[in-house]
Amino acid sequence: PVVLLSARTYANYRRVKVGSKSRIASMLFDHCLDKDAALIRLLPDSAEAQVFSECALAYWSLLVASSERPEESPIIGREELSWRGAEVVRQLVNEVDLPEAGISPDLEEAYDRLARWGLVKVQEDGLQLTAGRQPTAFASGGEISWEGM
Repeated sequence: PVVLLSARTYANYRRVKVGSKSRIASMLFDHCLDKDAALIRLLPDSAEAQVFSECALAYWSLLVASSERPEESPIIGREELSWRGAEVVRQLVNEVDLPEAGISPDLEEAYDRLARWGLVKVQEDGLQLTAGRQPTAFASGGEISWEGM
């Protein structure tokens, strides 16, 4: 009887252990599915935010570069714009006290989007703000004054 009782106790222990592990694995699997589904729902918003950020950085680089250029040569090369975009990102990184890393934003797609939206003109040797949307100069407070708006 003692051996039989020991065998039954051990068998019950194994059954409970296997069932418990099975339920835990099922709960973890369901939790991972829920987490993945939430991430998949967030992915389009994150991609849209990334596209907007790239376009804003590209447009800001073009604004800064065009405000420093003489009116006779409003066309700015893509290399200069990429350099200015990297400078803007470096300034933002330094402002929030993050460690500086090698920053080289790829803004080619953003420039193409800006051209499709009619905000810039693509020339053979660079880009230019569209007519009527060009800043005249930076005001003393850091704001841009616009003509034709």
